[in-house]
Amino acid sequence: MRRIKVVYHYIDRDAQEQVTHYADDAFLICDGVALSVVDKERGDAVLERVKPSEMFPGCYESVDGPYTEFELDEDIYQLLLQQTAQRGRIA
Repeated sequence: MRRIKVVYHYIDRDAQEQVTHYADDAFLICDGVALSVVDKERGDAVLERVKPSEMFPGCYESVDGPYTEFELDEDIYQLLLQQTAQRGRIA
């Protein structure tokens, strides 16, 4: 597992504008699967498929398809940070 940057780039249907949003934090769990912390303050997280972004070098982007939304407990988030710090790298 390693830390990554996840970017969401889409067209807002209501405003008809392009929107670019970065996850507050993200972890590549295995090839093509990430746990993305969408809103750290609220603890909103998503387990989703990702791929390297062609438009945003060094980032990953969500792949259209099923995903799971959930609330990430602060204790678990801190454990994830500890685990990735022990590996000593961010992608």
